[in-house]
Amino acid sequence: MTDPSRIAAWQQEDRITAWGIDGDGRVLWQQSLPLAESASAEAAIVALGQIATARGQTDAEAVVCGLIPPGPRAADWLRAVPCPPLPGSLPAPNERAMGLRVVAVPGLSQTNPPDLLCGGETAVAGYLALHSDFDGVLCLTGANSAWIHVSAGEVVSFRSFLTGDLLRALADSVDAAAKVEPGSPEAQALRQAAGDSLAHPERLAARLAQIRAELRVTGLHPDIAAARRAGLLIGAELAAARPWWLGQAVTVIGTDPSRGQYLEALAGLGVTATLAELPAMIVAGLGVARARTATDAA
Repeated sequence: MTDPSRIAAWQQEDRITAWGIDGDGRVLWQQSLPLAESASAEAAIVALGQIATARGQTDAEAVVCGLIPPGPRAADWLRAVPCPPLPGSLPAPNERAMGLRVVAVPGLSQTNPPDLLCGGETAVAGYLALHSDFDGVLCLTGANSAWIHVSAGEVVSFRSFLTGDLLRALADSVDAAAKVEPGSPEAQALRQAAGDSLAHPERLAARLAQIRAELRVTGLHPDIAAARRAGLLIGAELAAARPWWLGQAVTVIGTDPSRGQYLEALAGLGVTATLAELPAMIVAGLGVARARTATDAA
């Protein structure tokens, strides 16, 4: 018999996504609501309560990842690496909004260099639940990307980048994350730009200015411009993340089009990466978190 009162949820930069989960771990429904950029954890939970109410699940239990408490509480909320992606146990759910009982998954922190991972730890847990012997690097793509070194079931180190946010800010009325098909002119342009940026990251700003000039002066096709822009920024990211991918087994976790862009950039460097869907890994990781949640004695 299924239990539709379980909800898995993920707060991203500008939205919260929820899934209804039955007693066998199957997804019954999915729904997202927009949030103000960098919305507080409280605002995200209110939005989640609205989703639960709309679904008729006012007494639901939700496991949520990606939340960041504001101010000085944030440091206490994060777990320092190296450590497993999720703690061995999580507290019992407590009521937070509209009858919704919430268990929040803590994020990860790193001091050298300073960094934090909120939501990504759950994707790592989901991937390890399906690939328990994995030893290598996971690259999470999206608005914020992250390179995560995983060994012996632990997150050893990670490095985050704002590449996706920069692409969105630089877009000139074209899709900053335009999809690239393998072997297409866009894919070739992305690979070349990534290689150029990896070899000469100090030229990044000048190369980006050149693309803008070509769009306005020489009639450069917007799709090629978007691919080159993505290649330049991903190449600069790869230059900084070299210790995480060079000689490592790499899995790219994300959704297209960003996942495909990283795959093309890595392929241009001779790195063959495996692929995984980010939402599926998040749902799997939230399932692991749910299994570790204490039973509410009440």
